[in-house]
Amino acid sequence: FPKYLLNNELKKIKLRNKKENFSGNPKVLFLTYSNHIVKDKILRVDKIIKKIKEDNKITPIILVSDPLSKKASEIIRNYKNMIYDYINTNILEGAKEISKNLNSVYKNNYKTDYLKPELDLLFSREFIELTLIHYLIFKRVIEVENIKEIILTADTGLQDRAAMAAAFTKKIPVTIIHHGNPGSIPIEYLGNIVVCARGELYKRNMLKQGAKEKQIALTGFADFDSILKYKVKVKVNKKIILLATSPLVEDNFMTKEKYF
Repeated sequence: FPKYLLNNELKKIKLRNKKENFSGNPKVLFLTYSNHIVKDKILRVDKIIKKIKEDNKITPIILVSDPLSKKASEIIRNYKNMIYDYINTNILEGAKEISKNLNSVYKNNYKTDYLKPELDLLFSREFIELTLIHYLIFKRVIEVENIKEIILTADTGLQDRAAMAAAFTKKIPVTIIHHGNPGSIPIEYLGNIVVCARGELYKRNMLKQGAKEKQIALTGFADFDSILKYKVKVKVNKKIILLATSPLVEDNFMTKEKYF
C-alpha cells in the first residue's frame, strides 16, 4: 500500500509542468483539494479569499492538491496552481535519501511486536519518502512565493500536516478553518497554529483534546456563510421541529446519555 501511495503521487508530479518564475510580493497561502472546488469556487473559504483580494493588502495564492483518486491523471490537468508544480530534483533526491536512512534506523531499533503492522506502514521507506516530499514542497513554496501565512481547512491529512510542519520550521502562522469536526480526536497543535472554533462546544472539546486556549479563536461556522442567500421569510401558524442530524456521539462531542 505505501508503494502504491508513493507511485500515485509521483505519477501526478510527472503530469504537471514545473513552476520556475515567482513573484516576490507577500502572499497568504490557501491549501485546498480538487474535490473542494465547485464551479471555480473553493468551499468554505471562497468569501475569505474574495475579501483579501478586495482589501489588497496581501495577495492570496491557492494551491490545489488531489486526494487519492483513480481519475488523478485526468483531474490534475484542470488546475492552474497545484502543489506538484513546485517539486524539483533536489526535493525528490533528498526525500529518497533521508527516507532510506530513517527506515534503516527504524528496522535496526524496533524489536517488539507491539503495533508492528501499523508502524511498519508509517516507517516504511515509501511512506517516509511521501511525507518528506510534501514537507519539502511546502517549505519551498514558503520560500519562493514569500508566504506570510497559511490557511488550511483540515489538520489530519498528509498535505495539511506537511504544510503545518513546514510553516513551523519557517516560523510563519497557520490558521485552520475546519470543514469537519475539530476536537473529535486528540491532537497537539504546534505553537504557530490558531484554530477557528464554530462555538463554545467546539472550543471546550478542542481544549479537552489538547489545544491551548490561545490557539482557539471563536469565529462561528464559516459554512453557514454560503447559505445566507437562500434565507427566506416564512410565516407559519404552528410549531416546527427541525431535525439536524450529526454524528455527535460517534465523534465524541456528546455522550449517549446526554444526547438521548
